[in-house]
Amino acid sequence: MSANKLNSSKVKALSSIIIIIFIAEVFVMALLHFLEVESSIVEIFLDGLLLSIFSSPFIYYFLINKILFKNHQLVEDLIKQKKLLDITALVSKTDTKGIITYANDTFCELSKYSRQELIGRSHNIVSSGIHSKVFWKGFWDTIRQGETFKGEICNKAKDGSLYWVQATIFPIFDSDKKITGYSGVRVN
Repeated sequence: MSANKLNSSKVKALSSIIIIIFIAEVFVMALLHFLEVESSIVEIFLDGLLLSIFSSPFIYYFLINKILFKNHQLVEDLIKQKKLLDITALVSKTDTKGIITYANDTFCELSKYSRQELIGRSHNIVSSGIHSKVFWKGFWDTIRQGETFKGEICNKAKDGSLYWVQATIFPIFDSDKKITGYSGVRVN
């Protein structure tokens, strides 16, 4: 969304809220005049209370609709991005021990393993044996420290054929910033 459209949207939202509050205030003022309130303190209290009561549902409805619409668009965008990622890259997730918890179709196709054969197994199932222990130590040290690993990895498919991927492996954090697993995106 361009900056002009975003600013225009914000101006429209703010204008709508101001109009709702203005209409509610006019209504409250007329009501207070009709009630013939004589105390300024009571009038100020009633003005604030009645203004809140009359304008809140409209503002709430207006804002909730905006938020729901925006969230719906964000979800739609994420779905489109996931579809694009799934067609172009091998994607997997593991727990902190390297046990596969998710594998997309592209990963299954290239590794020649079914999803059922991958889920619950160590990611070593596709290890080619080409990389040294030093390489894997550096790999695990990097991601366990909360950093992203980027590099080429040679994997072995179920039929024994080797394939190289450009891998990006990054940690997944919970709300307490504790690593709960790892996600990998690889392109062939």
